[in-house]
Amino acid sequence: MKAAVFYGPRNIRLEERAKPKLADDSISIRVKWSSLCGTDNHIYRGNFDVKTPLILGHDFSGTVDEVGSKVTRLSVGDKVVAEPIRYCGTCPTCLKGRYTICENRAIMGIQIDGSLAKYVVAPEKNVFAIPNGVSFQEAATMEPAAVALHSMDYAKPVAGETVVILGQGPIGLLHTQVARISGLTVTAVDILDHRLELAKKLGADYAINPSKEDLVGKVRSFTNRGADIIIDTSGSVKTTEITPFLASPAGRIIVVGSSKELMTHGPPAEMILTKELSIYGVAGAPLKYPRALALVGNKKLDVKTLITHRIKLSMINEAFRLFDDPRMIKTLVESSG
Repeated sequence: MKAAVFYGPRNIRLEERAKPKLADDSISIRVKWSSLCGTDNHIYRGNFDVKTPLILGHDFSGTVDEVGSKVTRLSVGDKVVAEPIRYCGTCPTCLKGRYTICENRAIMGIQIDGSLAKYVVAPEKNVFAIPNGVSFQEAATMEPAAVALHSMDYAKPVAGETVVILGQGPIGLLHTQVARISGLTVTAVDILDHRLELAKKLGADYAINPSKEDLVGKVRSFTNRGADIIIDTSGSVKTTEITPFLASPAGRIIVVGSSKELMTHGPPAEMILTKELSIYGVAGAPLKYPRALALVGNKKLDVKTLITHRIKLSMINEAFRLFDDPRMIKTLVESSG
C-alpha cells in the first residue's frame, strides 16, 4: 500500500508498505480522508520527537475492508472513524474511564503508524460508525470536535457564564461552537483577523486580536471580573502564562494546546493560589466520538467550514507546506491519491 513515511524533520516520503496485519479483535479500514493537525506539523518540523520511520496521521475516516473473527459490531463496507489512542483497558486510569491517558497507551502517528496510508488496522473498541448525513470529509475531523466536548466536561459550563477561547485554529473554532451550544457567552482570541471573523460567524459574541488590543483590559470590559472559563488551545507559552490574569476568582482554566516549550513554562502559581483557580489538562477525548458525530449529523457543529484545503496523498509534502499559509485552517489528505 502507499503510505507517507516520516524519517526526520521536513523529510516525509511516499513509499510502498505492507498492508497492516489483522488481529481477531480488530478491523481493517480502507482510509478515505485524513486530516492534518498541529501535532502532525510539530512532528514534521522537528518540534516533537518520535521514533522513525513512522507513518504520520491520526484523524481519519474510511470504510471497513475486513474484520477479525471476534468482531461483532461492524461489517465490511460500513463507513467508520477510529479513535487514535490504543489503550489496555486494565490499568488504573483505564478502569476510571480515562483511557486516553492509559498508562500503556500508544497513539497513531506518534508511537505507532498512523492514517496517512491506504489502510489502517484498529481494535473494534476504537471504531465507530459514521451516521447518515455525515460525509467522509466531515468525519475525518472528529478528533478536534471530540476534544472540544471533553474540555467542557472539565469546564462544567453553566448557561450564562463567560468563556475566553485563546486561539481560533481548528480546535479553537470547535471549542467556540461547543461553548455556544453550551449557553456560554464566548470571547474568541487570535492574532489573525480572518479567523476572528470566522469565529463570530460560528457563534462567538466578542473577538479580540491581542496584537492590536489590550487582551486583559478587553476581557475585563466584557466580563467585569474576568471570565468564568479560560480555554487555551494555542500551545503558546505567552498565552498560557496570561490565562490566570484573564480568569475570574474561582475560575476554571483548560489547557488544550501543546508545545515543547510548555514543558518548562506555565501560568504563575501565585495568581493560581490567590484566585483559587482550577486548572485542567486535556490530552484526548474518551467516549466523545459518538457524541461529536451526532452533533455534526444534527447540524449543531459545523466542521465543513473549517476545511480549507484538500490534497492527494501523493502531494503530502505540499500538504505540510500549507501550514505556512495563514489562510489554511484544516487540510484533508485523500489516501486514494
